[in-house]
Amino acid sequence: MRPPPVTHSPVHRERAGRRAPARAAPARITALLSVLLAAAPAHAALVELTFSGHVTQILGSPHGQWSTIGLGDPFVVRCVIDSEAEDQSPGGAGGLYFYQSVSISVGPYTVTTGTGPENYISVSPFGGLGGMSSYSMKYFDAAGDWEGLVSLEGPGALPDDALPIDLDLEAFTFLREMGLHLSESVSLILAVPTSYTYRLLPAPGALALLTITALFPRRHRRLRT
Repeated sequence: MRPPPVTHSPVHRERAGRRAPARAAPARITALLSVLLAAAPAHAALVELTFSGHVTQILGSPHGQWSTIGLGDPFVVRCVIDSEAEDQSPGGAGGLYFYQSVSISVGPYTVTTGTGPENYISVSPFGGLGGMSSYSMKYFDAAGDWEGLVSLEGPGALPDDALPIDLDLEAFTFLREMGLHLSESVSLILAVPTSYTYRLLPAPGALALLTITALFPRRHRRLRT
């Protein structure tokens, strides 16, 4: 006896129709990954440089929110820069490197700025006082509300004018200082950097790629059940 013909109910056919588009999911995900990879600009590596310390001196009378800042409050400067940023003064007495962004946090308050002609890191193996090595990170608000810098000096602290990522803070024995000048109140908040760290940042688009890659296998298995 022949087995009865296999038939599918309307509900079965509807469910099968819903699953059909899932077969195209891998191709769509692959195409999306390719677009994100192509759109991500090339960087050797973005790094975040962090100087941390505490407020040691307040000159003048800061206004507004800054009036609540006191001695001992944390003072942190974070700068994002390409590890292979081009030297803007090749052949000069020192190196000059533009960064992507910087944030300055004093107590609970944070200000940020982006790239610009006044926002850079300058490095010189002998450009400081008495021929000492010098490192300076300058930050400037485009609106003119604030400005400041991280300033380090020490004999023989730098071997050359290349951008130092793995910086030895303890080598700058003569001067270690960072500050924020508030234009409106003509006041200055000063701190001594006591630690320096750096970390690699995901390249633009990499986080999205990792997220999609991590989620896709789970989504694929869900569709197959």
